[in-house]
Amino acid sequence: MREFILRFKKENVSYDEFIKYLDEVYKPKIVEKPAELIIPASVFDNSRLSALEAVVKYLHENKGLRLVELAKLLKRDQRAIGVTYRFARKKMKPLLKVYASKYSVPASVIAERKLSVLESVVYHLKKNYGLRYCDIALMLRRDDRTVWTVYDRALNKGGMKKRKVYKRALPLKKMGLKEHLSLFKKKKIDYADFIKCLDEVYKQHVLLAKPEEVDIPVSVFSNDCLSALEAIVKYLHENKGFRLVEVARFIRRDQRAIGVTYRFARKKMKVVLKTPVSKYKLPVSVIADRKMSVLENTVYHLKKTYNLSYHNIAIIIRRDDRTVWTVYDRALKKLKNRKI
Repeated sequence: MREFILRFKKENVSYDEFIKYLDEVYKPKIVEKPAELIIPASVFDNSRLSALEAVVKYLHENKGLRLVELAKLLKRDQRAIGVTYRFARKKMKPLLKVYASKYSVPASVIAERKLSVLESVVYHLKKNYGLRYCDIALMLRRDDRTVWTVYDRALNKGGMKKRKVYKRALPLKKMGLKEHLSLFKKKKIDYADFIKCLDEVYKQHVLLAKPEEVDIPVSVFSNDCLSALEAIVKYLHENKGFRLVEVARFIRRDQRAIGVTYRFARKKMKVVLKTPVSKYKLPVSVIADRKMSVLENTVYHLKKTYNLSYHNIAIIIRRDDRTVWTVYDRALKKLKNRKI
C-alpha cells in the first residue's frame, strides 16, 4: 500500500486529491435526482414579459410552486424572485396561456447562472432542436437579429464548452488512481488503515505536534500583497504543508474563515511565499491569542521579545513607522484593560 501511495505522490497527486478519490470509492454518495421540471417554449410566446418573468409566473401560477421553491429551483435569491413575480403580475394579471408544444426547456437549463435566462433558452433551442434563428425568433417573440446576438453571446461566454473540455482533459493518472483504489476496496483494505498510511507518506498527520512547536519566520510578512493573517495562513498551508483544518485549530479560528482567507491570499499571490532565513521568529501560539489582532500580536511580540525599534519592525513587516507605533500602542491598551 505504501509503495502505491508513493508512486502517485511522485506523480504530483496532492494529499487532498487522494482523499477526494478515496472518499468517492469508499464512501459513494447516493444522490436521488429530483424529477425534471419542463417548461414549454410557448411560455415565452408573449411580448409583455421578460424571459425570467415568464418562467417565474408560469411556475408559480400554472404549476403551483411557491416562490421559495422557485428560488431554489432556479438558483436565484428568494427576494429577487419575489420582485420578478410582482413585476410580472403588474404587466400581466391573467394566467399565462400555454399551449402544447413539441419544444420545451428544462428548469435546470434556466438554473445555469453562467448565461442569462434568454441566452440559456436560445442556446438550448438551437443546440438541442437545431432550429433556425427565425424559428426561435417567432417562438420567443423576438427579432431575428436579437436571437443571433443572444446566441453568439452565449457561445462567447463559453459556459458549455468549458465543461466539455474539462471532461476530456481529465488526467489519466487520476483515472488510474480511482481504479487502483477500487481494487484495494475489493481486497477489503480498511479505510482507516488507508488514511493512516496516507498520513505517514504525506506527513500530514501533524495534529500530534503541539501548535507551540511551530514557528513562523518574520520574513513571511515581507510582501506588499498580503495581510498579516493571509501571509500566515498561506505559509502554514503551502510552505509547511498543514491542512486548513489544522491551521484553523492552531490559530484558533473558524475553519470556514481560514478557507476564505486562503482563497483571498491565493488570488493576490499565486506563487509560494519566499521566506529567507531570519533570526526573528513568531510562535503560532502568539497568533492564537484572540484578544488582539494578528498584526497587534506580531508587533507586540517583536517589540517585547526582541526589543526592536519601531523603525526596524516597520521594515520587517513592510509597514509605516507610525502604523507600527499605533498598533503597538493599541496592543498595550488592550493588555492594560485585560489586567483591570
